[in-house]
Amino acid sequence: QFVNNGEESPFGRRLREAFNFIGNKEIADKLRLSKSALTNYMKGRIPPAEKLLEIKRLTNCSLDWLLTGERKE
Repeated sequence: QFVNNGEESPFGRRLREAFNFIGNKEIADKLRLSKSALTNYMKGRIPPAEKLLEIKRLTNCSLDWLLTGERKE
């Protein structure tokens, strides 16, 4: 689900929340990403598994929540 309208996707909002709402540059730096790669993720492109695991390691967020918005109870 890649959103092309320039708006932040639900995945992008959760990614930003996982990083405590810091700026895009700081998120890109922490993940060692280019600005354009992070922009793609914010628009809804899902990162590869290795990057998802790095996000989990850096933020301690649930991958279930990051990918779906649902929290396991």
